[in-house]
Amino acid sequence: MFSSLQNRKGTNLPNKFNFGHELSFLLHDIMTNLYVTAKQTNMFSVNIDIYEDEYKEFLENSEDIGKWILNTKEKNKSAKVLKTIVFPAVLSDMLHCFYEALETSRKGKLTISYMLIRKPLQESLYLLEEIVLSELSFSDKLINNLNLLESSSAGGLDEHARRIEQIFEIIGSDFGLNSHYISQLRYDKSSEDSFDGICNKSMHLFTNHKSIKTENMNINMIFSGYSQFETQWAYLYSRLPYLLFYTWIIVEYLTNSIIETSQEYLDEIRRRVSALIILWWNEIDDFYKNEKLESFVGFQEEWLNNHCLKNGYKIPTKNNLIKMFKNGSFPNENKNSIKQRLNRYQDIYKINLLDAKYYEKDVNFKIIDNK
Repeated sequence: MFSSLQNRKGTNLPNKFNFGHELSFLLHDIMTNLYVTAKQTNMFSVNIDIYEDEYKEFLENSEDIGKWILNTKEKNKSAKVLKTIVFPAVLSDMLHCFYEALETSRKGKLTISYMLIRKPLQESLYLLEEIVLSELSFSDKLINNLNLLESSSAGGLDEHARRIEQIFEIIGSDFGLNSHYISQLRYDKSSEDSFDGICNKSMHLFTNHKSIKTENMNINMIFSGYSQFETQWAYLYSRLPYLLFYTWIIVEYLTNSIIETSQEYLDEIRRRVSALIILWWNEIDDFYKNEKLESFVGFQEEWLNNHCLKNGYKIPTKNNLIKMFKNGSFPNENKNSIKQRLNRYQDIYKINLLDAKYYEKDVNFKIIDNK
């Protein structure tokens, strides 16, 4: 039933966390498939028309575009180029971290898991947020002041929450997510309901911040026994899917800003994710539930029910949800309909592969004669 656990050696994960692990891997795999497909079809390529005479000869004869990026007056174009270079590179690194974190968790190596999620959640995701907020501002910071791309430069928790609210406005929805809770989970050392403390403890034998200070006669996470592992698993799988969902909508938005994805495909992916979120929620221990998570799940359930009814299908049962998260099928949708939809995706992919051969480089300059 759980593809993320099938035929995997060395699994020590208790069964009660299977839905959380599967949901986390589903979100990881969706982003990975997006990245791989985009690279295969050159979706991250960008075409730039050059009007500046001083750079025409240089760009016609050089593979190094750094000089143009640093000096061009066409800042909108250089920002677009930097986005298409930086975004996939950062995304790839994030996905490697998430994959290894989930795999080490499956094997019971939770200290490693918490070490690995810190950078993508606190730093890499912050960088992607900067691109969403303003390509121009991101480009200027990358070129002139890297310190401003560090998450600490944003200010406190309220400022992080304000930035996230701006992102929701740009994207057009908050998807039931809470900006203050996202900020808390990523950056709040003083809260027990935050990754920041446990991630820091996983990285350091001794921590001195008053909120996470190592007790005397102890070493951070070195002496964990099975009961501590259970607590660490329970926290990881009750919170990480929430932040992975947020990461996914950021990644989806940035990808769509480069090349538009079909709405039919986006809806199918969201059906799969929403179905698994509902199943995951029912398996979380009540101790780890809260109003923020409940609102998030309720939003997905309401969207899914309305989406199914709008398309002429019934509200899904538990059995429907299990099938849905595996293949995106509507409740009681016939196999021929599912097959036709998959064939349409394959046709689009083949067309994109054919188009890709015309873009040999990540950045394709077209020199425009001003005369």
